[in-house]
This record gives sequence, C-alpha cells and structure tokens, in this order.
Amino acid sequence: MITSTHLHVGWVGDSQAILARNQTHIDVMEPHKPDREDEKKRIEDLGGCVVWYGAWRVNGTLSVSRAIGDAPHKPYVSATPDVRSLELDGSEDFVVIACDGLWDVIPPWEAVEMVSDFVKDYGVEPEAAAKHLLTQAEERGSQDNITVV
Repeated sequence: MITSTHLHVGWVGDSQAILARNQTHIDVMEPHKPDREDEKKRIEDLGGCVVWYGAWRVNGTLSVSRAIGDAPHKPYVSATPDVRSLELDGSEDFVVIACDGLWDVIPPWEAVEMVSDFVKDYGVEPEAAAKHLLTQAEERGSQDNITVV
C-alpha cells in the first residue's frame, strides 16, 4: 500500500521488491529462503530441517520457507507474513516487484539501471518497462517462472 508518506509491504515467499530512489535501489523486503538464518532457525526449532538439494530446501523439498498454501509442508513453511514500512520523501523513482525468476539473473542495482535507461529511451510506460525486465531475464537464461510488476 502506498500513502502520501509511506510504502507499506507485507509478503511471504521468494518474491522481492525494490524501491528506486535517486537512481539507487533500496531493498524493500528480504525473500523467505530456507537458508536465511532466521528462517532456518525457525524451521529447525519446529523440528524441520534445511538441506541442500540443488538449492537450500525445507525438509529437502521446497526452496521457499514461507508461502500461501503448501499445506502438506506446514508448520515448517509458514504463511505468516513479514511487514515493513518505508518512509517516502519524494525522491522515489519507482518500485519493482518480481519473483525470483528475475532476481536470480538480474541484481537489484541493475534492474534500477535497466528501468531508468528504458524510461529515458522510451518514456514512462510501467507495463512496457516490466516487460523489458522480463525479456532481459529470459535472455539471460532464467530457469524459473518470471513475473514483474
């Protein structure tokens, strides 16, 4: 939710949002990955485990530590969201929300650069800028699903 003074975000899963401010990125959220120290501790405290099987996985299965759904993996995979509020000061450029299919191949700083360059070259068209990021991720060989807003 965006108000005149704040950006409020609640999330579960491995999607990520960044805020571009003065041409630099600010991480809005930290994805819920099983190898995140606090997530690993939560899972292990509940009796689960985090193991490497091509990626860090909860009980050797899911590579995400929080998600809506995935009932067979409860309580280790939680649906409880993290929430964060960021104060806005008017110097914000844009927000990019995307799943890990983008972030696996395009780091946040480069996404800001790509969108900024796209806007300079083609104007402010949010849907077109999102599609541009998606295309770049595909061209870089992302092997995961890719959603960009």
